[in-house]
Amino acid sequence: MMPLASEPCVYVRLEKESGAPEIILLLYVDDVVITGPFAKLISEEEQALSTRFKMSEWTDLQDLLGIRFTRQSGSLSLDQAAYAETVLKRFDMSTAHPISVPMECSTRLTARLDKAPMEEIQRYQIAIGSLMYLSNCTRPDLTAAVNFLARFSSNPATEHWGSVKRILRYLRGT
Repeated sequence: MMPLASEPCVYVRLEKESGAPEIILLLYVDDVVITGPFAKLISEEEQALSTRFKMSEWTDLQDLLGIRFTRQSGSLSLDQAAYAETVLKRFDMSTAHPISVPMECSTRLTARLDKAPMEEIQRYQIAIGSLMYLSNCTRPDLTAAVNFLARFSSNPATEHWGSVKRILRYLRGT
């Protein structure tokens, strides 16, 4: 197994003849995911790791980094419903009135001229970071709105926070 040069937490073992990946191992803190085209090779790799390290029983991938994996009739779906609910609770928006679009096309926001209090800035940045994680992993429908609002992260105004709340209301509805 060799780590990828571009991603040190991903290890691959390549087939000698074709150079195609035969085993892919993803490692994040104490979570390990092993995948590949051959079940026998995956099982052998799991057994080899279990002899070297203390590990819990191997199971099918169900949850990793706040992403739920669901297999149904030959397909795999990903969602972050539990993570989204956590974000809504964190910002007191879990009972907010849902809306159908994350941002109006006519939204025009300008930079704040005075300096926002550090507490406001941090809360805004946490909200934007949480929404970015959702948009990068499973919710591309949030991407444009979140990226637009991220440009105000160093000094958000009340109107910027109102737009973040709008995205949270959209998230609540979807």
